[in-house]
Amino acid sequence: MKSILITILLLLPFAYSDTRECGAVTATRDGLKAAALWTVQSQKTIQYTQDIPTRWSGIDNHTCPFTDVPAYADCSSFVTWLYWSAFGLGPDYLNGENWSAGYTGSMGTNGITVSLTDAQPGGVVLYGVPPYDHAVMYIGDDGNGNNGVSFGITGPAILLNINYRNDFVIESYPNFFTQN
Repeated sequence: MKSILITILLLLPFAYSDTRECGAVTATRDGLKAAALWTVQSQKTIQYTQDIPTRWSGIDNHTCPFTDVPAYADCSSFVTWLYWSAFGLGPDYLNGENWSAGYTGSMGTNGITVSLTDAQPGGVVLYGVPPYDHAVMYIGDDGNGNNGVSFGITGPAILLNINYRNDFVIESYPNFFTQN
């Protein structure tokens, strides 16, 4: 009996798999939206870099929204960091690189393209032609337009209308949300 109890206690952590790296960010579309909007509202500066591995500082240093922002990022590592903050203990469906690599091109390859009318918060807006040149976290229509949270130059993340350019596609990553 004692050995059965010990076996159950040892296996219990594997029975429930929490896919959140940062406990304050819920693993939902609304959780991603809240984390993205917090980065804008915080007005915390992020240093822009495309240097590898520096651009992964938010993930490598386990920086979580509602506390801080990555010290360094580019547009795709910023979006990846937001996803990691909600789903970082689970598979990396966004880039397919176990949360340690990726770029706008891998986001395009791993996503499912959806129309603007079918877009939901947590989608990724990619601009340009593949492999794309910019990535933004889609947060939805607030009544004044379809908005996204963007990071692309040293400074804080910003809120913008995704129609600021007309060469975009919206990618969805439903595998993250089927776990909920």
